[in-house]
Amino acid sequence: MDVRDIGARYRKERHHAEDARRKYPLHAIVVPVQFPFLISLAMSEIQQDAEGRAILRQSSVPLGEGLFPRPVDSWNMRDEFLSLKQTDDELRRFLDKYGWWDPTRPSIPVEELWVFRETLTRVLCWPEKTRGKQLSQTGFHGLPGLFATRLQATFEYSDGGSPKFVVITSGCADAMIATLQCDLARGKEFRKCARVGCDVIFSITNKHDKQYHDRDCQHAALVQRRREEQRKKKSEIRAARKRSK
Repeated sequence: MDVRDIGARYRKERHHAEDARRKYPLHAIVVPVQFPFLISLAMSEIQQDAEGRAILRQSSVPLGEGLFPRPVDSWNMRDEFLSLKQTDDELRRFLDKYGWWDPTRPSIPVEELWVFRETLTRVLCWPEKTRGKQLSQTGFHGLPGLFATRLQATFEYSDGGSPKFVVITSGCADAMIATLQCDLARGKEFRKCARVGCDVIFSITNKHDKQYHDRDCQHAALVQRRREEQRKKKSEIRAARKRSK
């Protein structure tokens, strides 16, 4: 088949698909969506592979010690993960507390988790539109974003007569990605603390131009700025004295 024929056929099929989408538009309904955030405990070890890379290996805990998934506060978990020191011991303690990182992957390079954290930190502070694209399966001309994931959703109907969708997350990574989705749906924005050396990401809760995550950081930044101004002033005085000699 000629390449030009393939191109013409592709354009024709795309045109038909676009016509169908216009003819049968999407239906938007408002129903409650719940995220249980349940994570099973796991045994975590960090070992070296043949190439010297640190590998996280996780397995199910013995029967009776973690048979059922436990509810977690995924926003607290996200804050703890973002504030971890980048060491194997810190990561292992975090996973011992919360459980599986990704139950579908029992072996994961540790570096991948730190890259995930670095990316998560950057994405949190991006504008709403950019965050949305990074979470979408088709955000970049049909290509998925950095945090595009397909979470399982089930439909439930309670005895009280209220329909709802329940979105299931099975590991720490999925749960943190789901918090990004929830924050985006709620219109939340985030910012990194402006003090040099502070890596805290905080939520912008009002229209005031808040630059620091708490008063301690604001005070420390003010003291640091005053010291720098004093050093600069002293340096200018010394330079003026040298010129006057």
